[in-house]
Amino acid sequence: MNLIEDAKQYARESIRETWSTVEETTRMSSDTYEYDAVYIDDEACEVASVSIMHSPDANTFVLVENLRPKPNTAPETPNTSAPAKVASEIDWEKIQVDHAIAYLRGDLATSSPESYTLEEMKAISDGMFANTAEVEAAMREDFQSWTPKAQARMLDLLQQTSPAHFDWWMQTLVGKMSDGLEQVETAI
Repeated sequence: MNLIEDAKQYARESIRETWSTVEETTRMSSDTYEYDAVYIDDEACEVASVSIMHSPDANTFVLVENLRPKPNTAPETPNTSAPAKVASEIDWEKIQVDHAIAYLRGDLATSSPESYTLEEMKAISDGMFANTAEVEAAMREDFQSWTPKAQARMLDLLQQTSPAHFDWWMQTLVGKMSDGLEQVETAI
């Protein structure tokens, strides 16, 4: 049988041991939290774990496949030949859910460190860093798909509303652009 399906079946059995009447669904609600996770040790499997996301108020759970992080082997050189993705191509809902799950795992691990091995803590920490990098890359990609005039307007708005964090925004959105700030400044 498939490793992923085995992990899902084990996850279903695990949550039903505690809540025998819980129903599986495909949508998370606002009170959903990670009840547990089933890890897949086979490095060849693209899925690293299956999270059991439980909603006690609705008496439901969702199984979420967490992909195994891929090592970044590409050199850090700007790719100017490929066009930027259109904002509609970025799956913001998936990015948001993955980010929430990664940081929820971090909260759980720090609130009960005795429940985790050192390797599990490291994997959780690595997952948080990788997820943050993915969020920042998506924001940068989205920002770079805008016109220079729209970029300039957004930077102006960020500087007005968040002056204490403006350097971070500049580094995240503009710092790695091939044309950098000059392209944005010419639009002002």
